Amino acid sequence: MRTFTIHQHRAAMKVTQDACILGAWAPLEGASTVVDIGTGTGLLALMAAQRLPDARIDAVDVDEGACADATDNVATSDYGQRIAVHRADIRAWSVGREGRYDHILCNPPFFQNQPPSVDPVKRTARHAETLSFDDLATICRLLLAPSGRATILVPVTELEVLTAAMASQGLVDSGRLWIRDRDDLPQRRIIIVWTVRDRSGTTEAADDHLTVRSAPGVYTDAMKDLMRPYYLHV
Repeated sequence: MRTFTIHQHRAAMKVTQDACILGAWAPLEGASTVVDIGTGTGLLALMAAQRLPDARIDAVDVDEGACADATDNVATSDYGQRIAVHRADIRAWSVGREGRYDHILCNPPFFQNQPPSVDPVKRTARHAETLSFDDLATICRLLLAPSGRATILVPVTELEVLTAAMASQGLVDSGRLWIRDRDDLPQRRIIIVWTVRDRSGTTEAADDHLTVRSAPGVYTDAMKDLMRPYYLHV
């Protein structure tokens, strides 16, 4: 990355291209307080700090290895004074922090209904055993300021389940980015922006689309433009 380095030898889940897209695309403008739920290596917290020079950012993860990597990555960056890494279960950590955050970033455990990994660390990182979408929706509603936003990345196959969970907490979809690897491949991931109901009136959510590559190993112009502030080579 251009302004910080990611070390990831202890985190269960490594940096992914989709997470980088989430950090670059999320509508963070105007946010002064951000929380990164399930921070992993600290990538999203660091990208938010790069984009928001005055923001205070909390990065929360239950995994010891992830927090060790995130702590080191934050400490060696230029943003260490503005990012706090917390090793905690987000459900307990959220208590007493009601309405505190202008923006929530989350690349959550993906798989609601698939067989879990035999590796317990990867199982926690990738499966919704320790943080269900219902839990996530409750936490977002609790932590968000009245005009706040939550930007969440999920596989397209999980969109319906996430939408139902968010709706149950009065959170509405206000924008989407559909991601596909190439034009000839199906959309596989989606990033959704959630707001408190009625914050945006009755305006329908806008759909954006991103194709990552025009050919194997070749980024599209849109991907280059999105990631240029972060990637060293695009």
